[in-house]
Amino acid sequence: MNKSYLLLITGLIGVSAAQAELITYWNMDEEAIWDKLTPNDGSQTGVSSVFTHFSVGIGSELSNEDGTEVNILPPIPPIADNNSVGWYHVGAAYDSASFRINGFNFSGYEDVVVSFAYQSENFFTWDTNLDVDYSLDGGTNWEDFVEDESYNAGWDTASVALPAAVNGQSNVSIRIRSVSWGSVAGFLDIDNVQINATQVPEPSTYALLAGIGVLGLVAWRRRK
Repeated sequence: MNKSYLLLITGLIGVSAAQAELITYWNMDEEAIWDKLTPNDGSQTGVSSVFTHFSVGIGSELSNEDGTEVNILPPIPPIADNNSVGWYHVGAAYDSASFRINGFNFSGYEDVVVSFAYQSENFFTWDTNLDVDYSLDGGTNWEDFVEDESYNAGWDTASVALPAAVNGQSNVSIRIRSVSWGSVAGFLDIDNVQINATQVPEPSTYALLAGIGVLGLVAWRRRK
C-alpha cells in the first residue's frame, strides 16, 4: 500500500478511536455536607444529586470525613482540604444510605462507567451490601444492577460498567447505596465519584473511514 495512504488511514483511525469522556465528577472536598452535592468537573455539571439516610435504631449521622487520593482527579488538594462524605449508624435494625444522581443525558454515548473511592466497616452486623442502581425515567423506577458486600477497612476503588440499557438514554439516574441489617455499628465513606462514558462516532465518520479504506484498496491493487 502507498505509504501516504497508510499514514492517512492510521491518522483517521486514531482521531476516530473512541475514548472515555468525563461526564461528571464530585471531589466531596467541601466541608458543608450540602455543598458537596455540586459537581466539580465534567461535561454535565448541571445534573442534580442528593444524599439520603434512613435508619431504624439508636442513631445515625451524615458527616464530613477525611478524604483520599484514590480515584481522584487533579488538582490534588492539600491534605487538610481533602474530604469525603460519610454515613454512620449505631444500634440499627435497618440502615440505608445513598448518593443519588439525577439528570444524565447519555444521548450519543455508550459504555457508561461509575467509579468512586469508598471505605466501610461494620461491627457485629448480620448483613450489609453496597449497591449501584440505575433508572431510565429520572428515578421513578430503579434497576438493582450491582450488589456486593461493602466491608472494606481501607480506601479502595469501586468501578461499575452500567449495562447497554443506559446507552443513548436521555433521563438517567444513578444511585450508590448501602444497606445494612442488624448492625451494632457501621459506616460508609465515599469520595471522588466519577461518571465516564464513550461518545458514539458520528455516521459521517464511519462513511469517511470506509471511503479511505476503498482508496487504500485501489492503491494496493494498482501496485500489485
